[in-house]
Amino acid sequence: MVRSAEKLPSPRQDMMLKELHSDHVTENYVAWMNNPEIVRYTEQKFMFHTMETVSKFVDEIWEAEDSFLFGIFMDYQHIGNIKLGPVNRHHQHAALSYIIGDKNYWGKGVASSAIAAVTAFGFSKIGLRKIWASCFDENKASIKALERNGFTIEGRLRHHLMINGRCADQIVLGKFSDQL
Repeated sequence: MVRSAEKLPSPRQDMMLKELHSDHVTENYVAWMNNPEIVRYTEQKFMFHTMETVSKFVDEIWEAEDSFLFGIFMDYQHIGNIKLGPVNRHHQHAALSYIIGDKNYWGKGVASSAIAAVTAFGFSKIGLRKIWASCFDENKASIKALERNGFTIEGRLRHHLMINGRCADQIVLGKFSDQL
């Protein structure tokens, strides 16, 4: 699929969300992906990232028909990503995932604002009826950001994930389009 870069309206004046392409991949972006503190609640913690591997990932999402990867830019600086997909068009739902790579923006409502914008995009532009996300049970900030946006806990997969050599529960949250 060939598409032009999508920019999303943001609920914040200082934030811009735009679809990423490989030109956005920087050493700084790669550094987030290799920082154990930043990726501790993601599957990225099991991989070593390079400019090439991150560029390949971004290109693959850009070319995919079922996923959208947006960069989160604060004051024109790329500080994180939020991904919607893969989109299941038959069942009209998609997964949501995100990372704030610049720790200076942790706890400042950035993830919550990005979730709001991408959720609205998924419901209004793609026609989804449901968006869901999952996270480690101890990732309270992520759970709070999703709940602020109307996501509700739908389930708990007990001892489903491993973190620092111990079992952790995976929390699954969802939001339906008619909850807007």
